[in-house]
Amino acid sequence: MPTDRPSFSSIEYGPYFFELVFTDFERATIAQWLSLSEQRYPVLRHAPWLRALVDMRDVEAITPHVLAAFERVISREYAASSLRIAFLVRRNLIGARVEYSTGAFYHLYRKARAISRYFRDRERALEWLREGLPLEAALDGGPSELKTEK
Repeated sequence: MPTDRPSFSSIEYGPYFFELVFTDFERATIAQWLSLSEQRYPVLRHAPWLRALVDMRDVEAITPHVLAAFERVISREYAASSLRIAFLVRRNLIGARVEYSTGAFYHLYRKARAISRYFRDRERALEWLREGLPLEAALDGGPSELKTEK
């Protein structure tokens, strides 16, 4: 069903803290996200810490193409000493399937020294992401003062 709503958006909360919002996982959406990832990688590769909130609550299906794209981004080399990824999923069968499918990348998170968790509540996800921030991030006045409304 066509919609005027964009299928992918990125919200910047600070230099190394962002939210990705997916409303579908169509090939064009994934291509748009991969393009943004390519643009960000030179900076994020050397970031001292990284935080990402990946909102997949509106996604209806996950395909092998999507999984390959996530694997491509996650398996890159990141120097961050603290890397957290919070996935927002629905509390239903689709959410469970997304959680199960992306959980297959556990070995990649470990390689990247990343920690990931799944949430059904956006505020709890943001709280968890802030909780692990290095002291210097809070002192910069950046992510410690994140807006939590959309």
